[in-house]
Amino acid sequence: MGYKIKVIATAMTAVMITGAAWAEDLRIAQTGYSTDQPFWGGVGEATMTQAKEMGVELLDLTATQADAAAQKDAVDRAINMGIDGITIGSVNNRSFGESLKMAKSKPLVAVDIGIEDDDISSLVQTDNLATAGTAEKFNADNVSGGAVLILGGSAGHQTGNARRDGVKSTAEAACLNVIFQICD
Repeated sequence: MGYKIKVIATAMTAVMITGAAWAEDLRIAQTGYSTDQPFWGGVGEATMTQAKEMGVELLDLTATQADAAAQKDAVDRAINMGIDGITIGSVNNRSFGESLKMAKSKPLVAVDIGIEDDDISSLVQTDNLATAGTAEKFNADNVSGGAVLILGGSAGHQTGNARRDGVKSTAEAACLNVIFQICD
């Protein structure tokens, strides 16, 4: 997992730097999903390390818990601070309203969760459907019959839905019974 986080951090930083004029005082803000999630903690640490190595000031505005309103406020603060670019690991990809338009064509990079907005410059994302299918293939290859229980996160969440669908299609192709339950 550490390697993947380093790749994500490098990609995010590189996209920001190529999209903004290079300057010694280049400032990038990031707001991940939440710091209480190990994946996002790792992304934050790796991104900070990469930014430091490149001489880029990185402001981590990630909230401790997944909170869409707090994340929108963080994006607004970053824009008002005159930041050169922002990476967003969205809690709710539909919660930004007009905030992203206020960035006035600065690089905005969606991380792991796509944000449907014309102002987003780039998306750095795992292919969750394929990855979940690959993971479930291991299970399907090592069991003979039975059921697969999928415990989902938030209802309607893009990443979770893709993972569910990847596991489900692979399990069903192996003639396994699929049980799905949202757990929030």
